[in-house]
Amino acid sequence: MAADEALNVLKLTDSENSPGGGDAIGGTLDDELRSIKANIARSARWEITATATATTLPRTALHKLTPISASDGGKTVTLPDATDGSMTGFATIIMKTDNSANAVTIDTAAETINGAASYALNKQYDSVLLVSDAANWLVAGGKSTTLSSLTVEGASTLSGAVSLKAGLDVSATAAVGLLAVAGTSTMVGAVVMKANVTVNSGARLDVQGEFNVGTLTASATAVFKSAVVVEGAANTTITTLTPAATVAPDFSASNDFTLTLDQNTTLGQPTNQTVGQSGVIYIIQDSTARTLGFHADWKFADGTDPTITTGSGDVNVLAYHVRAANSIITTFVGGAFA
Repeated sequence: MAADEALNVLKLTDSENSPGGGDAIGGTLDDELRSIKANIARSARWEITATATATTLPRTALHKLTPISASDGGKTVTLPDATDGSMTGFATIIMKTDNSANAVTIDTAAETINGAASYALNKQYDSVLLVSDAANWLVAGGKSTTLSSLTVEGASTLSGAVSLKAGLDVSATAAVGLLAVAGTSTMVGAVVMKANVTVNSGARLDVQGEFNVGTLTASATAVFKSAVVVEGAANTTITTLTPAATVAPDFSASNDFTLTLDQNTTLGQPTNQTVGQSGVIYIIQDSTARTLGFHADWKFADGTDPTITTGSGDVNVLAYHVRAANSIITTFVGGAFA
């Protein structure tokens, strides 16, 4: 055999059958390299093992996707012990495949999952990528669903950020449906609400497309970045102000206010002024004639403050619009309304 050919021979020895201590089994180095590359490629792929029963993942479940159906009842998937040092970086994916209300619960031997004792997959195609740090399990991703449209026939509570770039249709059947937004909800496409929308305190509802709604209850901020068309009644609550020598309306409480005088009063500087806000204020006279003065933020035509009527029970009306900070354009509509 030539010297250069000898370099391309891999010799493996069978120590049991070789009379001289081993038989040489010839194979080219190219063949062996191709075999090694194939093994590496296979190990880099994610194995998929579907199940419909409770299961405990083995340590060999590295790079394994486990689709699990809970259609016939809740299922539990138990993770391997994360505290083994060899588990550092161990990654596995678990997915719920059915559309039932049954949950797939992911449990551990004694560790935590993002600080919690367990982790639940509640909706069809919810999935989670879990990684061991040799002490506990970390959620590296999952439970994110992209929807072209969302139809909700019952109550839906969104506690995180929601971005809808297409249609949202929430309709009620026998019971009134409800969309409750506790986080930031950005809606870019058409939104049709046949039931109620509640925006909880501290939350925000941004609507950049068409928004049709049955009832919108916002105890936080609702921002509409396109036209708002109201085909039915649009009502605001008339907030009653407490009589005092100086009364400063809180503009975050309402647009419209009513104040029944029981002493000479100054309408003070409103708090939480927002440019563009407008409304009316009803001033109701006492049985004893009272006067009403105004803080400098209230701007009247020609800079002249009006004088309210003094008849017992007279209703005087002020209409206002916040033009700029500390500049409230105000008109005295008139007094002596019954």
